[in-house]
Amino acid sequence: MLTKAKNHFIGPMPVDEFKDYIDPACRGAPPLQADFSHITTTGIADEMCHNFLQAVEHYGLCPGLRMYIAKAKEQWDDAGPGLPMQADGVQASQRKVKHTMPDLCPAIAVEKGPRQTRKRAKTKRQHHVAPPELKNRVKCYDFGSSLLGIEVRPTIQSDPFVDPGDFDYDAPLPPSTGPSTRRTAEPFESETQEGRAFRDSIISHAEAQFMRQPRVFFFQILIFGHMARFVRWDCGGAVVSARFDYTKESNSLATFLWRFAHLTDDQRGLDTTACLASEPEKLLFKKAVEEFLAAMDAGTKDGQPVRMLPGAKLTLDPSESYPTWKIHVVDKYKKTSTKLIIQRPFGRFKFLFGRGTRPYIAYDISSGRLVCLKDTWRMDLEKLHREYGMYCQLAARNVPHIPEVYYGGDVFSRKDTPQTTQSHVVGDRKAEVDWRSTSGHFHRHVHHRIVQDIAYPLESAINEREFIQVFHDAFSAISESYDIQFLHRDISSGNVMISANGRGVLIDWDHAGLSTAMEKGIGNWWFMSIRLLEDPKKVHDLTDDLESMHWTMVYCALKRFTSPGHQFPQNLFSEEIKDRAGGPRRGGNSKKQFLLTNCLDEWKFTSDAVQRLLQECRDAWRSYYLLKNPSQPLADGEVPPESVSKPEYWIEKCAFALKRLDGKQDPPPTGRKRKLRHDQTSGNPSRLDVRELRRSKRLKLQVGQDCINKN
Repeated sequence: MLTKAKNHFIGPMPVDEFKDYIDPACRGAPPLQADFSHITTTGIADEMCHNFLQAVEHYGLCPGLRMYIAKAKEQWDDAGPGLPMQADGVQASQRKVKHTMPDLCPAIAVEKGPRQTRKRAKTKRQHHVAPPELKNRVKCYDFGSSLLGIEVRPTIQSDPFVDPGDFDYDAPLPPSTGPSTRRTAEPFESETQEGRAFRDSIISHAEAQFMRQPRVFFFQILIFGHMARFVRWDCGGAVVSARFDYTKESNSLATFLWRFAHLTDDQRGLDTTACLASEPEKLLFKKAVEEFLAAMDAGTKDGQPVRMLPGAKLTLDPSESYPTWKIHVVDKYKKTSTKLIIQRPFGRFKFLFGRGTRPYIAYDISSGRLVCLKDTWRMDLEKLHREYGMYCQLAARNVPHIPEVYYGGDVFSRKDTPQTTQSHVVGDRKAEVDWRSTSGHFHRHVHHRIVQDIAYPLESAINEREFIQVFHDAFSAISESYDIQFLHRDISSGNVMISANGRGVLIDWDHAGLSTAMEKGIGNWWFMSIRLLEDPKKVHDLTDDLESMHWTMVYCALKRFTSPGHQFPQNLFSEEIKDRAGGPRRGGNSKKQFLLTNCLDEWKFTSDAVQRLLQECRDAWRSYYLLKNPSQPLADGEVPPESVSKPEYWIEKCAFALKRLDGKQDPPPTGRKRKLRHDQTSGNPSRLDVRELRRSKRLKLQVGQDCINKN
């Protein structure tokens, strides 16, 4: 977890600036001078929590809020999307690991409560003893109502971060492993054992909060010994205040609590498009999901096959830590809206920094059916299109085999402004701040939602025919989208899916862009083409998408059609070579070896049809990389490189594999069927006439449909 969060912390921001940064409009301070000096008298974390609650209560620092000492429920078990996963996607719950209680909640939690009365000012400082009713204020943490997390450690050695004043500037600098930056001399993240443990804990708590409560950002107060810090989390990064002594600078802590108590839900970071579902709404959701799971277990519904959706059984949350929410989704483009009921995401959850994509099985109240809600934070970059906008354009041009999207777009707050991250404002290198000792990359993210049909992963393919048909359809989607000058640019095993009727669906178009955009460095590392891996400066083109589809086919075939004892060749996909001089990582050697050797012939597949198709695809890509001169004569079995670079070749190859399964033995595609016109000046093949190309594609799509009808 520490590795995933590294370089995502921004600090140390001056305390006074932090207080204004979180809410510039909320000025003022509590009327009484608070005294926190007695909090650390015992040096025991539990006693510190009780003393802190007593001080806040005594001085009336949080009117309208209620604090309590939080504890985890015994049944909380974060097996599923929240557990770390191996690189091949195997969850920890499927491995033999020692069960430990998940670290999900802070020491002290804050929720809405009755208004507190202000106490009169004391002429003397007094060390107060917590009354019995405060000492008994302990309850299970509630993710649905929590507003603020307060983390407590007894000693200053637990500080997760380092301020510039902690450095010995006369000491020699450590050897640099990358470009010279200020961060080399002044690392902000503490590397002590206590500091790393505390930082890991606050990361775990923030991640758990974003997983279980719809949020835009989240605040934490860190107390360690007689020192404290403030933290503001969002998907772009975490802004951390400078360390201060709250026993001497009590006004800083008291003012923060006072201002927080007077914030609106928007200003506290809550997503105001969501609220807790009512009991009748919970029952509607539970009934619909239970019927869906029963059909999945039975493998059929109304005489039609039902595929397995990994993680779907977690939707009703056996851990009882995920509240049930009602989400208001507004589609500004179509001028429609709906309300969805959700509980727990069923897909793998990536760490909260970045896009933080979470897929949900959702109950659509308007239509009374289950749909898939994709909740994500898109990067606001010129080279990336809004995903919902991409779907609208593709659908308007009749591009086949994309998901049916019902609602979508950016998420807006009550003030009709888009929900965005703010950490980049001070985290970006271009930001003019003199206190920052970090040098990470921070981008603006915008909250984005897509509501579409539920799709199934390739590992749930019913048989070999359905598996091949899915790739036939995905190649068709690539071809048709390229005709209107769009590239997907993020082909992977998680983006080539199966619809409920067994056809291929190409999803996740959030990295798509114009084929003329000349963009670099986009895609999923495991499925990138060899040339992209070898040259990070290479412009992404159509051939890269086609090759990514090949590696996706290999990966999914190894997952779906090999015997249980088969050892997965992980290095084939994950191999990367890091530049010791701090340059970009590279790869592709393992994939090139795969093409040049016959290791595929040695792997034991449970489907001869799939193995034969993989061998033919490997031979085609081998020809592509070996034949440097397009004019040289081709040996038997070799494919012209210009054919490999065209989607039509791969559509035909999959269509022929489907015919072969049906007992038809037409000649396989060789890449020489169609006569290519050549440019008279360069001698290179030019693009076919658009009308001829589309006419050819319609025939090929019909072939795929006929194969399905005759199955």
